[in-house]
Amino acid sequence: MLPWRPETAMARLGLEYNRTWSVPTGSIPDVVVIANVLVQPTFDDMQTVCMRFGSERVRAILDRLVQDGEIGRIATLNATRMIRNISKGLERAQGHIARGHDTAP
Repeated sequence: MLPWRPETAMARLGLEYNRTWSVPTGSIPDVVVIANVLVQPTFDDMQTVCMRFGSERVRAILDRLVQDGEIGRIATLNATRMIRNISKGLERAQGHIARGHDTAP
């Protein structure tokens, strides 16, 4: 028998670790998943939420967390840098593909 593991939004996204383990299965809104990644950012998880939800939406949620005072300065700086780098990478990849190349650089 396989060990029991709740199917959460974070588990479905394949994030590094479940930041909302105490929330009932299936009841985690996207905004909460994104906010939890922003508050404790790792590059892989940030890339996952930016790819899944769009970097503009992630950036908007970050701005709201900053405005409401719900995120620390270091997490804000790290998340901002990660979002910027991920956005640049996505733009470069899209440009590369638009120029007729089969794969990103």
